[in-house]
Amino acid sequence: MMPLSVSLPLAGLLWALAHFLGGHNGTTFFLGFLAGYIVYDLVHYACHQYRPKRGILRKLRRHHLIHHYAAPEKNFAVSNDVWDRIFHTKTGRSP
Repeated sequence: MMPLSVSLPLAGLLWALAHFLGGHNGTTFFLGFLAGYIVYDLVHYACHQYRPKRGILRKLRRHHLIHHYAAPEKNFAVSNDVWDRIFHTKTGRSP
């Protein structure tokens, strides 16, 4: 997570670029991108701060911690493992 003093100006620049290139569609794209980034950041934070007993967050946490503690060249995804499956960077090795 970046501090607001960095993320707000950066978000403003990205919005301006998206709006310049795409008008209202660019703004819509930017808002979707921003929502996705916020979900990603919250899941990443939760993976490091909480130990869920069950459910999808437990699966995502296990997947992410393998990246940090067992296989840094694998399991890059945080909010889902779709891209790790597509790029063959998914491993089931335990941390």
